Amino acid sequence: QNSLNNIGIIYDQMGDRENATAYSMKLIEFQEKNHLEPLKTNPYDQIGKNLKFFKKYDEALPYFNKALAIETRYKNYTGMAISENSLGNLYDDIQKPQEAIKHFVTGLRYAEKVNYQLLQTDLLINLGRMYQQLKWFEKAAGCVEKSEQICKQLEVTKPLKTLYQSMGDLYFFQKQYPM
Repeated sequence: QNSLNNIGIIYDQMGDRENATAYSMKLIEFQEKNHLEPLKTNPYDQIGKNLKFFKKYDEALPYFNKALAIETRYKNYTGMAISENSLGNLYDDIQKPQEAIKHFVTGLRYAEKVNYQLLQTDLLINLGRMYQQLKWFEKAAGCVEKSEQICKQLEVTKPLKTLYQSMGDLYFFQKQYPM
């Protein structure tokens, strides 16, 4: 179980979606057939991400939901937050911002519960993007500002770059050009 999981992760990190999916399918079959506990959620997430990449959203949804169900059963709040973020991003892709918001808010609650600050920044940026799409600019700005505080506190640059892009989009969309 661990070997199949690790091989799938390595193929994913190498960008080899085909082999990552193949090993994820093998792992799902193996762990479900043998009723292994605890179940690994990575293969469900991996297949969901790959299907989402190919815009097969209806097919991806059950895999993301299965990963969330497993993480929920084990009360793994970190995994639950990650799964909620994946679901929110899927709903964003299919242009259902209200549904995406529900998942991002829930994921943020879980990430705050375990003090996973880096994931909080991602969830806040995603949540701000959804609020912006709905023209709820004040809520969007609140998310962006909170994410900025966390990024600066953590001294992380990559999320900060994404954040500033989101902030620029927010100002541009509102035709506000602060100097």
